[in-house]
Amino acid sequence: MHGELTKAVSCGDENYIIECNRDITPKDQCPQGFQMRPFIVWFGEEVRMLSAAIKEITKCDAIMIIGTSMQVYPAASLTAYAPVDTHIFYIDPDPNVNYELSLRNRLKIFKGPATLETKNAIETLKNLYRI
Repeated sequence: MHGELTKAVSCGDENYIIECNRDITPKDQCPQGFQMRPFIVWFGEEVRMLSAAIKEITKCDAIMIIGTSMQVYPAASLTAYAPVDTHIFYIDPDPNVNYELSLRNRLKIFKGPATLETKNAIETLKNLYRI
């Protein structure tokens, strides 16, 4: 939703995206001559994939939130679009339950580093859905 640092996009044509695993320089231009820039959302910019993310989250049975403060909007509000009975797994060393998360009765917090707690969250998810 916030983009990828391994890609670049043309400033003139949002549909022109290339793989770019290095720093972008002023010499990096698309065939139409527009400057390339990292394919990420900077603070203050519109989130390109917000509508698509909202559409997808409305279909979720479970959501896993990993390593975010849940304080930067609009991304932090996405859980509000999930069905009311959606299981939400929040993994973070210092979890911060925002307003949208506070309304959820199926919120499970895994306090710790993602490298450890993701395994625990997956096991919990498997047990819930008997996978």
